[in-house]
Amino acid sequence: MARQQFFLVATLLFLCVTGSLASYSPATSYLISTCDDATYSALCLQTLLPDVDRINSTPKKSTRLAIEATIAAAQSGSKSITQISKQPQVWTREANSLNDCSTSIANTVKGLNAAMDTTDHLGGGSKSDKESKRTSMINNIRPVFTAINTCLNNLQGLRARDVVLQRVQESTTPLNHLATNAIDLIRRMQF
Repeated sequence: MARQQFFLVATLLFLCVTGSLASYSPATSYLISTCDDATYSALCLQTLLPDVDRINSTPKKSTRLAIEATIAAAQSGSKSITQISKQPQVWTREANSLNDCSTSIANTVKGLNAAMDTTDHLGGGSKSDKESKRTSMINNIRPVFTAINTCLNNLQGLRARDVVLQRVQESTTPLNHLATNAIDLIRRMQF
């Protein structure tokens, strides 16, 4: 949390030094406004600010980039957990549970890709059709939280060592935060 707040303050300070708040480009102003509504606003800015020109004040593009970042975090988290399971000091039951975790998190990428695909089909249709697509996108992202929680609960049930639990939490926290932000952006997205 402190790191995110630091990044937000540093980003805003940088923007203040390079120009007044009134001199933000419309795209940057849009992005700041969008990320203010995200649960992890500093992470949102950190994720999307490098692509501010590509986003160009388009909710669909900012949402797609948030989902892309979540996909990358799922792949990275899964790989990291697999690496933890292969360390020689990890007990056999921990390694087995970690492999299940890794697989479960990797499997969430399919739903994340489905959410991404839905962003290509948001035009047209009635308001209820669009709300249905929004709900579908959110429901395709939610399994990320289930995979993370199941993983941690199973490790705790096995009485895995604290060091293993801590490493898994460190590997999954970015994914959890990015998925939360992606859902926040989906909810904010206007059709």
